[in-house]
Amino acid sequence: MQKSQSFTTWAQVRDAFYRKYFSEAKTKSFRRQIQGFRQERDESFLKAWERFKELLLRLPHHGFERIQLIGFFHLGLNAESVQHIEYSCKGDDFLSKTADQAWDFLDDLADRQRALEPSDFKRSGPSGSSVVPVTIRDQRLQAQVEKMAQRLEELEVRQVRPANEVSIEEVCVWCECKGHTATVCPGFIAAKGASQFNQEEVNAVRTWDPYSSTYNSGWKDHPNFGWSDSRPVGGGQAQAFALPPPQ
Repeated sequence: MQKSQSFTTWAQVRDAFYRKYFSEAKTKSFRRQIQGFRQERDESFLKAWERFKELLLRLPHHGFERIQLIGFFHLGLNAESVQHIEYSCKGDDFLSKTADQAWDFLDDLADRQRALEPSDFKRSGPSGSSVVPVTIRDQRLQAQVEKMAQRLEELEVRQVRPANEVSIEEVCVWCECKGHTATVCPGFIAAKGASQFNQEEVNAVRTWDPYSSTYNSGWKDHPNFGWSDSRPVGGGQAQAFALPPPQ
């Protein structure tokens, strides 16, 4: 039996979660979307930045460095957004910033633009449908990872059996043999079949009396009413079963 896998670090749990819920094809598809990101027509800088970050959350293990992500996003912006970034740098060259500086700058620029939006601002995707804010989606992803970790721990507990655990085997109440129940016992099935007399024979057995006015002398030779000690060769077990009690 293969030994169950155990996890000792949060990174191992995270990697197991990614392997389970992200196929290779899905991973490649999201990576292509990140690399080929493009700002949509009539999409503001704020919406483009939020959409790009949401795309990263959909593939947390994308494998790109932050400096690469900055380049993918900047190359995908339209001319108006690029000019807006350069103007906001106030004379500094945006591309000369470090990866962390550039990322923080884009976040600050988006926050300033968000402050100009109505308080009930909701970002809409290409189809116009409302999209959950990035922070909420991040929390949901974190909850999914924690839930996955809990399920993995429960699975490990189920797979590890105690050393003193005793295997309980079914015992037939009819023949007292192990390995099956009475409902599938061959002896019980044979006895049940042997007890299927027609109503006339059953009544005859119940009222068997040689001195009764209803006694038929022909019944004494009936094979089902033979009370002799003769048995067929092989010791058929069916002779040991009594007739079922009256219902």
